[in-house]
Amino acid sequence: MTLPDRMTDRWARRRDPEPGEQTLYWHVLMRDYPEVGELADQARHQLAAFGGLHMTPPDCLHMTTLVAGPAKRFSQAQREQMIQAASDQLADVPPITASISKIVYHPEAILFAVTPGASLAPLRSVAEAATQATGQDAVGQNEEWRPHVTLCYSTSDQAARPIIDSLGMSFPERTFAVRRLSLVIQTGSELAWNWTIVGSADLAGPAYAEATGGS
Repeated sequence: MTLPDRMTDRWARRRDPEPGEQTLYWHVLMRDYPEVGELADQARHQLAAFGGLHMTPPDCLHMTTLVAGPAKRFSQAQREQMIQAASDQLADVPPITASISKIVYHPEAILFAVTPGASLAPLRSVAEAATQATGQDAVGQNEEWRPHVTLCYSTSDQAARPIIDSLGMSFPERTFAVRRLSLVIQTGSELAWNWTIVGSADLAGPAYAEATGGS
């Protein structure tokens, strides 16, 4: 992994959504997994001395699985159809064990890698198929997917080395079982974190969760 020399403003050359503009995403919401939240809290504490880093709110930590596209392309009925299609496809898929430990540095963000990618790949496939069930392709379906949780975005230009030295390259590994895929609408600026959960699809269905004590 090549480390950046400098952190740069993510939005210096990137369009931020306008107020009221809505985008539809498939996310794994990390609010369901306290193991991830604890690791993010530790990292947030180690970065507290640095400015120019916009931290992902604890309640909004997530693993983006697919960008479905502008929300206006999908009616309420189509959104419900997407959730039902994902629920049907995940009904027989057991929870997926995933791990986070490695820290990835990008000039515009600091991320936790989520592994193993091969085990998580069915989530991406289901999100794509559920979106296509509406007769539309997802705007992000041809992009390479590297599962990750974004700890923070860079909002200024500064040297990266002090940040890297403070945070390091990895944390003690935490594992968690992915049990749910959620369809989320983001409204307005990315930095506003104005999210609405449309619905969720459980892996292996509620019966599995009840039998194992999960939620």
